[in-house]
Amino acid sequence: MDDVPCIAVEGLPTRPEVVERLGVSRLVWRVDPDARISRRDDYWDNKRNPLRTVRNAALQRFGEYWMATLVEVANHKTGRRTVLRTDDVRFDETLSADLFSQQRLVRGL
Repeated sequence: MDDVPCIAVEGLPTRPEVVERLGVSRLVWRVDPDARISRRDDYWDNKRNPLRTVRNAALQRFGEYWMATLVEVANHKTGRRTVLRTDDVRFDETLSADLFSQQRLVRGL
């Protein structure tokens, strides 16, 4: 991917009920072995048609951590595309436990 040698890893559900529940019959991850992060993920629906492609278009290293700072998602069923960009990244910060209360998680406050 993008001139970076990757390892392709294929995932196949082991039971038909898993395919029905997830709506996915096959996944292929292309993992950058140095960053230990996927650069592209391909999903197929329960009829084995292309469903979605997730491309980590930009990876950035923050200390010892790698993170996708630009993610592009293509939905092959609808033709729609989503782009997620992360600009402000901070690791190893202390967060208040009340940020993760049920109320805040449900309401997004």
